Amino acid sequence: MARAVLRDIFDAAVASADPGSAVLRHLPEKPKGRCVVIGAGKASVAMAAALETAWGDVDLTGVVVTCVYRKPKSERSGDEVRPRWRANL
Repeated sequence: MARAVLRDIFDAAVASADPGSAVLRHLPEKPKGRCVVIGAGKASVAMAAALETAWGDVDLTGVVVTCVYRKPKSERSGDEVRPRWRANL
């Protein structure tokens, strides 16, 4: 019983931290015209995808920039330590 309760608490915490769900909870009313989306950071792609799903009928434009996946520090060589960025246009 205690394990199930703890699992429910954990699942609720993870779900509440989901970037896509967080965006959906705070969206204003849909705009009547074009909406410019600008995002940066690891969660920005999930947030932009949630917005695109929720507002599929809105004219969305913009840019989202996120870090490209890198190997764990212990597996990188010296030239891979610098951050690598990519724009998703």
